[in-house]
Amino acid sequence: MSDVNQVDPAILAGSSAGGLSTILHCDRFRALFPNTTRVKCISDSGFFIRGEGELAKQSESHFAQVIAANGLRPLLPRSCTSKRDPNLCLFAEYLVEDVATPLFILEAAFDSYQIKSNFILTVPGLDRMQWENCSKSLEQCNATEIGIIKDFGPIFKKTLMKLGNSSSRGVFLDSCYLHFHFYSTYNWISTPVLHNKVRVLLDIYSILM
Repeated sequence: MSDVNQVDPAILAGSSAGGLSTILHCDRFRALFPNTTRVKCISDSGFFIRGEGELAKQSESHFAQVIAANGLRPLLPRSCTSKRDPNLCLFAEYLVEDVATPLFILEAAFDSYQIKSNFILTVPGLDRMQWENCSKSLEQCNATEIGIIKDFGPIFKKTLMKLGNSSSRGVFLDSCYLHFHFYSTYNWISTPVLHNKVRVLLDIYSILM
């Protein structure tokens, strides 16, 4: 990187896998600049959670394969790998606690990608084609599928809450059913506006109830 002394502020941002990479490399990015430079990181839809029960088992297996296939083990922070299974150290919930650089996390509690991808493998008897249709349009979901989606939100929120407070970390968690905020203008312009000033994100519960 050239002319880093002329960059201020410097922002590292990414969505989905790029959002997770932003968390992983945030402090390394900070190290590229002089101490006087304002550096911040923004992760959009990159907070992939471990989950609970069968979801946790499936997530752990998947992330272990990702780490092995991409040779990520050397990039995982020693502050994490020294105190837990290294295969857990790609989950954002274990990465974020050691990030020193100011980090802003932008997430949907009902992350559509995580819901769509994870539960087809963890819920016995779930019809793959029907789940595919449901995950694309909530109006096509049956009662069982709606229940699965509703259950994910509290798990996601609880995982975020475990991080605790930090003066260098901010979180914006909406209750929409989506994945990506940065690159989907529709997700912002299609939501209601309050007094022509404040854009209000729809609450997923109004759809799922």
